[in-house]
Amino acid sequence: MQVKIIPLEGIEFEGRKISLGMPMDDMIKALGVPCDVEQTYGKGGIPDGTSVYCFDNELRFDLDDDRLEFIEFLGGPEGDLQPEIYGVPAFGTDADELVELLTEKNGEDIIDDEDGYSYAFPSIGIGVYRESTPEDVKGLSDEAEEDGDPLGIGAYESELAKASRWMTIGLGDSDYYSG
Repeated sequence: MQVKIIPLEGIEFEGRKISLGMPMDDMIKALGVPCDVEQTYGKGGIPDGTSVYCFDNELRFDLDDDRLEFIEFLGGPEGDLQPEIYGVPAFGTDADELVELLTEKNGEDIIDDEDGYSYAFPSIGIGVYRESTPEDVKGLSDEAEEDGDPLGIGAYESELAKASRWMTIGLGDSDYYSG
């Protein structure tokens, strides 16, 4: 399913729009019955929000005070949901190219505290994450070769392809990633 991410606003798909700040009841009316709904807890075990999962758990919505504050696509390149942002496929575009595009739209004030595993773009309310980087795959391949059990070319290429794409993309308001 094709979904359009509209930074700082929400998402659109199949003629439906889910907007940040939307009440939970309106969101569920637009989405249909969710796969799962979980209470989330903060410090000291105090309830602090709700997470709603839809589309075979490929899409998560976080709510605070019954209002939508964050949307995250969890399916990655292999998932059924393939979000588009600024006219490009979020999971089908090379990770470095997407970072370039998002940096251009956001400005230079990006957050890269995790050495290439994730980036946050606070001005446009977007965050991306992946489990490994191409450098990790190269290091793993070198280690395996040193241990006398080299990765096959197919395994190496498969891992490198995964590391070259983002696994999740999230959307919040302009304050979501700044705190």
